[in-house]
Amino acid sequence: MAQILINSRMCAEGQRPICQDTGIVTVFAEVGMDARIEGTMSPDDMINEGVRRAYRNVDNVLRASILADPDGARKNTGDNTPAVIHYKIVPGNTIDVHVAAKGGGSEAKSKFAMLNPSDSVVDWVLERGAANGRRLVPAGVCSASALAARRKKPCCWPKKRCSILSIFKSCERGPSNRAETLRLELYDKVNALGIGAQGLGGLTTVLDAKVKDFPQLTRRTKP
Repeated sequence: MAQILINSRMCAEGQRPICQDTGIVTVFAEVGMDARIEGTMSPDDMINEGVRRAYRNVDNVLRASILADPDGARKNTGDNTPAVIHYKIVPGNTIDVHVAAKGGGSEAKSKFAMLNPSDSVVDWVLERGAANGRRLVPAGVCSASALAARRKKPCCWPKKRCSILSIFKSCERGPSNRAETLRLELYDKVNALGIGAQGLGGLTTVLDAKVKDFPQLTRRTKP
């Protein structure tokens, strides 16, 4: 309980909620086509060196959770490397890097399903939330991705990328498209489950809901 209270105070002072179990460092690097990287290290090595220095810093309050040989010795790497890195080539000569410190629980309880076109995404998310909500130590963030089967690989990339976007603008001005309508519906209905912070009941089960989709294939019927 004391640790929970300390974490609550740190969230209030930093003006952002965060769990100490930010076990997976996810990096999104947008690399300009005209950018030139000088040095002897590869981009992956550079990013992992940054993660290594950050988690070994004496002022770091986040614990290292990444294990090497996950199906064998399961030894902690001690510096939270390697990071999960995604690259996107864009016009320009700059490199833009976004970092999301994801909790390990959110990865462990994520689900992939093949829904029929007539199935409700909201109903499926609510079913999964009711089953696993307390196991994720809420309040958290609900992220849903709609993809063309698994043709967009890695299939969870849109979910990870959209998890760093904010819902507050959508709440203030209202939905401007179908995806935002779905996003606000998920936000309201998941919170209505009453799971609450730490799974102890309450009005706030998720702090945000994210929706990201990718073009689907049309099913053509024979005349």
